[in-house]
Amino acid sequence: MDILARPRKLGGWGLINLKLFGKALLCKSLIRGIFGAGPCILMIQTIYLKGHSLEYWFRRGSIGIKTGSAIWNSYRKILSFFIENLRWRLFSGSSIFIGIDYMINELHLLIPKNLSIYLHSKGYFTWDKLIREWSSSSPVWKDAVELSLSPHFGQLWTAVVQDLMHKGLRCSGNKDTLVWGDSNSRQSIRVKDIYSILIEGSCQDPVYMFPLSMWKVTCPLECILFS
Repeated sequence: MDILARPRKLGGWGLINLKLFGKALLCKSLIRGIFGAGPCILMIQTIYLKGHSLEYWFRRGSIGIKTGSAIWNSYRKILSFFIENLRWRLFSGSSIFIGIDYMINELHLLIPKNLSIYLHSKGYFTWDKLIREWSSSSPVWKDAVELSLSPHFGQLWTAVVQDLMHKGLRCSGNKDTLVWGDSNSRQSIRVKDIYSILIEGSCQDPVYMFPLSMWKVTCPLECILFS
């Protein structure tokens, strides 16, 4: 069943894994409850998040109280997955820790671990400390001299800046905010997107039962499955 439920691009048949699809539905419901508006978000904020912001709970490595209603207890079964996929959208960078926090496009991966440790030792813990100014909606990054970096780490930082500039990074609001996944904030995350993350994460290595082009053959689906 594991192979049959794999996406076709990973060698499976693309059948639905009902267990993972159920988790995707739970995750979508939790996303709607936390990021949405109306009575549902008010109830979650008051009863389960105790009036604290999502950023507060994110820093604690958990979301909300540990016990509650049957619905909240079911949400807690996918909380680790929910937290793993929280991403920061950059504005000032004052809330985002260098080399620790995930940002949209996973910009933290562009900073080598030894460089991030060195920056921390220099007192640079958040991304706003690395920005000289904002030009329109794009950040202008400080150079190695302004950051007082050694020649070796200065070369690493110069390479990182080049990568950051190619990313076309833009400010996205009035303050750094947490969002779920890498989707555009103007487009709601779909259950299909969540399920794709879950099913692809459960596949260790591709298992190619037959070429992907077989699915494109012009014949009844049962013939393709039989082959």
